[in-house]
Amino acid sequence: MRVGSGRCYTGLPRPRPTDDAWLVARAQLLWRVQKRRLAQMSRTQTLRLEQVMIDCLRWSPSEFRRDIRDYPLMRELGRRLIWGGYNAEARSWKGSAWMAT
Repeated sequence: MRVGSGRCYTGLPRPRPTDDAWLVARAQLLWRVQKRRLAQMSRTQTLRLEQVMIDCLRWSPSEFRRDIRDYPLMRELGRRLIWGGYNAEARSWKGSAWMAT
């Protein structure tokens, strides 16, 4: 999981001997639940992106920014894809591995 600073964590820090045992157990349980939820959301969103590609659906630039680029989970999934831009006549005009910002 990634925090606001951009640092990625794969687990909780080791508990200190002075930490409350109940709080440590609760934090570990919450961490496991969140990891499972994130994995499930990732699978669901991956399937949705696949279906969008199969159906040849498109986003407007503002929808793309809001729904893909600026949404943390979708941004991570979107970085794995090659994106193309289209003009009003539905002709491809720009391809990009990722729209950086």
